[in-house]
Amino acid sequence: MGPTTVSTAWSTSGLKFKDFTGRLPSQGEIVDLILSFKVKSIRVPIDCKAEVVRISPEERMFALHFCNINSPEHDLITEFARYGM
Repeated sequence: MGPTTVSTAWSTSGLKFKDFTGRLPSQGEIVDLILSFKVKSIRVPIDCKAEVVRISPEERMFALHFCNINSPEHDLITEFARYGM
């Protein structure tokens, strides 16, 4: 299991991390993610993969685009985005 961190921005298509303290991934690298959304007092985990589409070593930033995410998980992410979770 890798580092746990909070994204600085996210949408239904991907997310971004800034001031990341771990190893920066490479452009085009596919990373395994476990997204975790808190709904009331329950954590809802979503396993997915994402491709690294942008890197800024100066900012310790990288951006990811979700790939191979199935419909139920995408529907959940869309709902969380709609309600600002």
